[in-house]
Amino acid sequence: MDCPACAGKPLTQRMGPHGVIVDFCAACSGVWFDKGEVYHYVKDPKRLYEDYAKAYKNTSPSNRTCPRCAVAMVQAQFPPPGPLIDACAKCGGNWFDGGEVQAVQAMLDKEMAGSGAPAAVVAAPPAAQTPSFARTAAAAAGLAALPSLAFRSVVVLGALYAVLAGFCAIVVWKLELPLDFIFIGSAASLLISFVIGPWFTDLSLSWLHAFHWANPEDLPAPLRQFINQACQAQGVPFPRVGILEDGNPNAFTYGHVPSNARLVLTQGVLDMLEEKELQAVVGHEIGHIVHWDMLVMTVAALVPLVLYTIYKVCSRVKAKKNNPFPLIAFVAWILYLLTEYTVLFLSRTRELYADRFSGELTHDPNSLSSALVKIAYGLAGHRSEDAKGEESATHETVRALGIFDPIGAMGLVAASLSRSGAPSKENILGAMQWDLWNPWAKYYELQSTHPLPAHRLELLGQQAAAYGQTPFVNFDLKQPESYWDEFAVDFLMLWLPWLLAGLSLASDSFWGVSGPHVFWSAAGGWAIGNLGKLWFSYRTGFYPDMTVAAALKKVKVSGVRGIPAALKGTIIGRGVPGYIISEDMVLQDETGFLFLDYKQPLALFQWIFAITRVPALIGREMSVIGWYRRAPVPYLELRSFVCDGKTSTCYSLEAQYAFSILLLAAGTAGMLGFF
Repeated sequence: MDCPACAGKPLTQRMGPHGVIVDFCAACSGVWFDKGEVYHYVKDPKRLYEDYAKAYKNTSPSNRTCPRCAVAMVQAQFPPPGPLIDACAKCGGNWFDGGEVQAVQAMLDKEMAGSGAPAAVVAAPPAAQTPSFARTAAAAAGLAALPSLAFRSVVVLGALYAVLAGFCAIVVWKLELPLDFIFIGSAASLLISFVIGPWFTDLSLSWLHAFHWANPEDLPAPLRQFINQACQAQGVPFPRVGILEDGNPNAFTYGHVPSNARLVLTQGVLDMLEEKELQAVVGHEIGHIVHWDMLVMTVAALVPLVLYTIYKVCSRVKAKKNNPFPLIAFVAWILYLLTEYTVLFLSRTRELYADRFSGELTHDPNSLSSALVKIAYGLAGHRSEDAKGEESATHETVRALGIFDPIGAMGLVAASLSRSGAPSKENILGAMQWDLWNPWAKYYELQSTHPLPAHRLELLGQQAAAYGQTPFVNFDLKQPESYWDEFAVDFLMLWLPWLLAGLSLASDSFWGVSGPHVFWSAAGGWAIGNLGKLWFSYRTGFYPDMTVAAALKKVKVSGVRGIPAALKGTIIGRGVPGYIISEDMVLQDETGFLFLDYKQPLALFQWIFAITRVPALIGREMSVIGWYRRAPVPYLELRSFVCDGKTSTCYSLEAQYAFSILLLAAGTAGMLGFF
């Protein structure tokens, strides 16, 4: 983008003190904030919102053009001693001339770090921004040194079964306990599931989703030709292709072996991706088929399944003197956790190899990177035809794609488009920050079947560099601060109910209290902790207007730490694409789209909403308020929404407060001896 004040001077990306990237002009020290970004820099967003409202009542024409939309802006006068800023009525962005950011800060009487550049926009030192292509190219040299996928799989599977065999051998040898029935039963259960699983999925898709099977002739000609050539080159049959009729982009494979693999695409992924991007995504799925991932992961999953079954069986045996079953159950549970995380590691490894396979198949890793940005983070460009019939692009965002972990299949990213149609690196880098800096990202990735999108983009960038191509995106930003303090607070609040319940039990034990009083004391402690957790997690009162792109740049957010936000956009599909009882939705605004989490106190109310309301809402304009979270999927937990003038409210928060208060009252009454 070019500076609105300095003709022909480009805006550069600068890092603010809160890890939010904005656009800065080195010539005039002006700053461009996209809609909602400025709220990340103030402690009292409500006060700033009120001053904005006053400023927008006192506007006049401006001779400057919006760098994002290329339309004339207006000048808005903040209450004195506030400045006169330029605002875009179309996209909601604001231009602050040099010194105007400080003027707003002085007006709000808020401290914001800064020196040299405007106070809210502190540039990272030059040494922190290593030439990214050179760094990526150097890393790419190690690509050939990676062990083969077969080698990794054999080592992991060998380790898993060695643990299982060793544990069973010790139990049988030392305790003379037969475990063969557990192993045989678990193996038979998994085998039956594997055999009937694809057939059951076929029925589920046909009965519970807007879905149909497509003949190869029904697919776009370039895609059909690509799949045919790829399958012939790899010696696998053309997969059976199904289409989910939903605007939420997704893609996945299932089956037993390559000879009966199914490839499912949503209409959204067909409509949103460019031809090369779609081929790259399909190439990733073909990689799963060629690598026999369905079979390998089934064999790997048997080990934690057997160990978990042993744990459940032994933990139910009544305790007697010299009873070995509690110890067996405990050891089996520990080994179950270890092997489960090992299986997840194997799954993440195979996902990376599917990415590598796609890059090798297309010889264009950047196309898969571009598709992942659009699908994994929720930032995709939306193109429309203007009055002259020429293609124009607005800074909009992406959608969700199921080549991610099922818990992250709705994950979105914000990648705006320039007028040339190239994705905005600013928004891509902004969305990647959470993956690479927030400690919660590492916590969730360990429990995920898929690597975080940012890590996949980095490896694809190395592959592109190895091919002599400029990587699609390089993350070369310096982390402005540590986020472990927020993580510690979040983690404490997450477990606060159980912590207070445990302290209540410990206190009773210390004072020699026993009987029903112990139970009611623990219940009261849990209720107090949950009330504290609710207060921390659900800040209410004011929901500042934001865009998807602005929300995704927030690093200090988690599943516990919610950020109040208000969004406007169009509902483009269900949270689970095509699933008729999926009450969640996907909202697209002018910058991208985001998963909406709809909650009511009872699941029955959610199912009724999914069946009776959601079909009519798809394609409609909607205003929503709620709490933006990331865990690791970016999503908005709905508080309420307005469509066609009708307001619908989620009462889950009230239900949680009511339950906690009632439990606290019951606990207090129980401790006083009323029960």
